[in-house]
Amino acid sequence: MQNEELNSNSESTVLFENEYCLITSEGILRQKNNSFFDGKDLQSEITNSFEEQINPYIEAFKEIESSLKSEYGDKKSISENEWDTILNQVKLADAIGNFENLLQEFKSKIAKEPNTEAKQETPEAEPKEDAFTADIVADDQADTKTNTDASADADRDDTEKTTDSGVESKPDLRADHENKKSEDEEGKADVEAEDNDPVKYYEDLKDKAEKAATSTNFNNGLKTIDAILAGWGEGPEADASFKDSLRHKVEKAKDNLLNRKAEYEKKQEDRKEKNFKKREEILAKFQQIVEKKKWQLQNQINSFQRKFDSLKPLPKEGVEDQNKKFQELLSVFDENRVQYLVDVGLKEEDNFTGKLIITEKLERLIAREVDDSTDWEALGNEFNELLKQWRKIGRVPIEKEADLKARFDKATDSFIEKRLESDKKYKKHIDKLKKRHEKLISRAKALSETDDLIFASREINRLHSDWRALENLPQKLNDEYWADFKEASDAFNKIKSENADLIKEQEEKNIAVKQDLIKKAQEVAEKLDFKSGNKQLDNLLAQWKKSGPVTGKKSRQLWRKFRKAMDVYYNQRRKHFEGLRKEQEENLKKKEEIVAAIKEAATAENPEEVLKDVQKLQDDYKQIGFVPIKKKDKIWKAYRAACDSFFDALRDKGSGNVKGSRFENRLDKEVTSEIFRLRKEADRIREQVMKLKDNMTYFKPNKKGLELRSEIQENIDKAEAELESKVSRINELQKKLDEIHE
Repeated sequence: MQNEELNSNSESTVLFENEYCLITSEGILRQKNNSFFDGKDLQSEITNSFEEQINPYIEAFKEIESSLKSEYGDKKSISENEWDTILNQVKLADAIGNFENLLQEFKSKIAKEPNTEAKQETPEAEPKEDAFTADIVADDQADTKTNTDASADADRDDTEKTTDSGVESKPDLRADHENKKSEDEEGKADVEAEDNDPVKYYEDLKDKAEKAATSTNFNNGLKTIDAILAGWGEGPEADASFKDSLRHKVEKAKDNLLNRKAEYEKKQEDRKEKNFKKREEILAKFQQIVEKKKWQLQNQINSFQRKFDSLKPLPKEGVEDQNKKFQELLSVFDENRVQYLVDVGLKEEDNFTGKLIITEKLERLIAREVDDSTDWEALGNEFNELLKQWRKIGRVPIEKEADLKARFDKATDSFIEKRLESDKKYKKHIDKLKKRHEKLISRAKALSETDDLIFASREINRLHSDWRALENLPQKLNDEYWADFKEASDAFNKIKSENADLIKEQEEKNIAVKQDLIKKAQEVAEKLDFKSGNKQLDNLLAQWKKSGPVTGKKSRQLWRKFRKAMDVYYNQRRKHFEGLRKEQEENLKKKEEIVAAIKEAATAENPEEVLKDVQKLQDDYKQIGFVPIKKKDKIWKAYRAACDSFFDALRDKGSGNVKGSRFENRLDKEVTSEIFRLRKEADRIREQVMKLKDNMTYFKPNKKGLELRSEIQENIDKAEAELESKVSRINELQKKLDEIHE
């Protein structure tokens, strides 16, 4: 198997890399940047088992993806505030995954309307003057505007005081209109128009109330509506039913606002509880780290602290205890980390000494004299053992790492070069491995030229899987080949990204075709037509093969549904034939009873008296269906023997009508024997076809599996053609036999 260190990256400064993260030569696991935020360090002290180390972070991404889609996925649009919440939550997440696509999905949902839900975070905060309050008292403030700089400040102060108190404590809005004097003639005209038109006056108040009911500042909206209701009775005279109907609408607007407020407060309470539970989970994870003494996880603790502090809002109860517990754990961690760092420093010095000794052993190994008698296999084993020991040793002081690594690499390269020069068998083996690598590189490069991008998308994943399965090449060679392979992969991925819409469109067409085939397979399974069902499913499978690829998880899901329909059919088919076998067993018992009855009739003192009974038994025997194929010959021979015994006894008694009787004609040996032989062969072919068709269901629809299915289908077609021929011949002979019996 290909080592992760060799396969995953060609750069000496990176130990491991994939699309979303990398591990530096210092053993630091780092998120990769995306267009929304810069990646951060997630964990340190990683020297081996890279994929195992990053798996928890991949799972964490899946959790946050699921959580966000559950909360916001069904929404057609989200507010700027919700977007900020999502972005902050993702930024703080210690996770590895496709944040680019995840965030882009939510960013595309941001509402374009200027009125977002941003203010909902602090509904209790009251601005100096809400827009809706300003509307409701606009007429009262008309005379506060002036064009003189000197008096503007004084007038504005007085007006603001009037506005604040007017909305809350002066119910007589109409009186305000009549009492206030303004130098603004346009304002006066508006006031007079409203006084003279009570319909417009009350409709305006109703409209302002309904507008206030949509406010995101619930308290301010309620104040506005309450002020309208308080001054309702003091407004101008109007039709009572008209005023009552509008007042009812204002009250309904207030109810709507109260309902919205209650719903929001409930969501806030749920959010507080959810955040509280998340903090409990962080504390539990922190507790585990302390208990397991993983003092190297400083980056993870930093992430815990950022996330712990960012989770808001929170309930009043229990938060202080959570903060206290977190600080206690943090103190324990910090105290122990100091000693840990001291120990790490000492350990790194020991590691340096160990790696230096291994490097010196390699240099001595290279210095050995070699000739035609040198046991290169033994030297190779010794070399590989030294490499294994090197990898087991952890980090060394960073200031000494580069020089030591350069010396080690020089020694390994020298040994490989020397062996390639002197060990022909090894050189042949390496050349063979190089060709395998080159073949995969060539296939990866060819993908950039293909028009079938969906097939290529799936193929590139297979190539990477095949690459990981390749045997090790020497380090230097492996880095070179990996660089070429990665370059070819990146080139195709760029094309894939540029044609994402085209791929999606074609893939959707392929999905539609496959879904239609699944539906048809399910219909076949429901009909339970065991005569033609096999051919129908085989035809659908052939169409599936030609229907075009689908990438990723969707492909497996579709195939499982299609395969399930096939399994349902074949499982029911097996049950059907199991039922037939039971029926055949019952038929066997019936025939055995008839054979026994005919045998008993042969012992009668006067066989002619029971002749009609025996002939009736023979007719009954003929009407009974199939018996198990393994017992068919035996029961037929027993039946023939019983009949012969009876009619021999009948002749012995001197019956004059035995010669040329219906029985002798019916049992014409030549015809009956031929029918018997053909039926036996037909049953054998049926059994063979049944087994072949059962076997076909166990082959996967890959290249090799489809080839095997094709071969089996050819054998089935030949066998069924032969069976049809024999059945036709049996029918002809049976017709002939029936004519003899007439």
